[in-house]
Amino acid sequence: MKLLKFFIPLLFIGFANAADYNRAEFGGWIDADKDCMNSRIETLISDSVVPVKIASCKVQSGMWVDPYTAEVLKDSTKADIDHIVPLKEAWLSGADKWTKAKRTQFANDPENLMAVTIAANRSKGHSDPAEWMPPNSAYWQTYVKKWTHIKTKYGLTIDKAEAAAIAHYTSMNTGKAAPTCATGN
Repeated sequence: MKLLKFFIPLLFIGFANAADYNRAEFGGWIDADKDCMNSRIETLISDSVVPVKIASCKVQSGMWVDPYTAEVLKDSTKADIDHIVPLKEAWLSGADKWTKAKRTQFANDPENLMAVTIAANRSKGHSDPAEWMPPNSAYWQTYVKKWTHIKTKYGLTIDKAEAAAIAHYTSMNTGKAAPTCATGN
């Protein structure tokens, strides 16, 4: 019950129009520190569990553990950068009212980015925790904590089904240890 009280201020009354969502409204990957490496590359660097090799502003090698699947990746071209709170979900939860600059900031926020397998990212799509959870159940509690952190940080709303799923997964005891890997947070 304590958890539900936390979510009450975030609960939605209405929804943004999904038909108005356009990925371009969030901009592309940016190079915030002007070191020739955009947010995608910065995420690959921070999430690698071994030092990465970089050439011509591109990650040549590293090793990533997808927390969604626990799968180990050794080829950066096999990794996708997931937005923990997907852009379309953010749009439907309040980002439709933001400036383009704030949407670009959100889309490039290292706390909302994570290297995962292409298949896991495609499977998740723009789903919230009521619609999709990582196949790796050992990561469920961490996932909903990160989800809630991002939603709260940006003042995004949480619908009733989403709040119920978050409460359910937060209270679960999976009995498994989550895989260890850097997530850039």
